[in-house]
Amino acid sequence: MALLGPIGANVRLLPPLVGFVFFVAGTFLALGGAVAKTVQFMRGSRADVGALVGYGPFLLVLMLLAKALTFPPLNDVTTDLNEIPGFTAASELPQNKGRDMSYPEPFKELMRKHYGDVASKILPGQPSEVMDQAKKLFEERSYIKVTRDDRQANELEAIFESGFFRFKDDVILRFRANRQATVVDVRSKSRDGKGDVGANAARVRDILKALETGKWE
Repeated sequence: MALLGPIGANVRLLPPLVGFVFFVAGTFLALGGAVAKTVQFMRGSRADVGALVGYGPFLLVLMLLAKALTFPPLNDVTTDLNEIPGFTAASELPQNKGRDMSYPEPFKELMRKHYGDVASKILPGQPSEVMDQAKKLFEERSYIKVTRDDRQANELEAIFESGFFRFKDDVILRFRANRQATVVDVRSKSRDGKGDVGANAARVRDILKALETGKWE
């Protein structure tokens, strides 16, 4: 189960969350087997490789949990807490049916405390020009799918897919004219889980950095 969950999610035979649940459940089953083997060894039975292999997945989960605890419990990150970009295309997707796509009020304080560096970016050029650059950057990556290109609202929406479990997150970019420049705001929201291990904040930083330099790092 610990192997089939991630593999099934990666090849899209299982939904991401199902694959992750399989992985976690498999690690606990492996731990149970490893503990049983260890007890048998302590009672004088011969040891075998199963006792060691079973501890591996559980140690990996412990490492992931330890990492997760270093990040705030939020899964929705935005550069603007006063005028938060609102999803349009993402709200209409069947996968988001019944979900509240508004920004959770408790997340605002967590954002201010932990992600003070995540802020709007002022870039040279008119909104349409910066939007063109953003769309071009998105089209360079196979894991990004543009779902909305609204030139009247100056907003761009996309779906980002994670590398292994194939978790999908919704992203919106807003472009507002500021004299001869453009103010860019980004919001990234996970579809699964209550925490994101810092993934959304890292994504927002990466997008803004790519727009500033003209390339992905």
